[in-house]
Amino acid sequence: MKRIVKIGKGKGKVLWKEVEVADSFLKHAKGIMFRKKIEKPLLFIFKKEAPVSIHSYFCIPFDILYMDKFGKVIDFVEKVRPGSVLSSVRCNYIIECGAGDIRRKKIRKGNKISF
Repeated sequence: MKRIVKIGKGKGKVLWKEVEVADSFLKHAKGIMFRKKIEKPLLFIFKKEAPVSIHSYFCIPFDILYMDKFGKVIDFVEKVRPGSVLSSVRCNYIIECGAGDIRRKKIRKGNKISF
């Protein structure tokens, strides 16, 4: 499914022109495992806010954004290394993107992400 991801209101800055969508249990479980590179960020959609733990087994380094039901960035982790297990964060959406994307795109806590 094609989705454009922007930061800010209205004609805000486009972060990614297209993302993959993980909206099922199997897609959530697989995430970006076994990929050699991240061509499109992966947007995780959860039916309701819940604590979510992330692991990076069988993954390349990546950045992760946690967002609330309004798309507000509530936390992020940069350059997650392979074999890591991250603490639970209560969120409605997650974006897994290429390592360094958060810094390059100047994403900060409190930014509103729309998709």
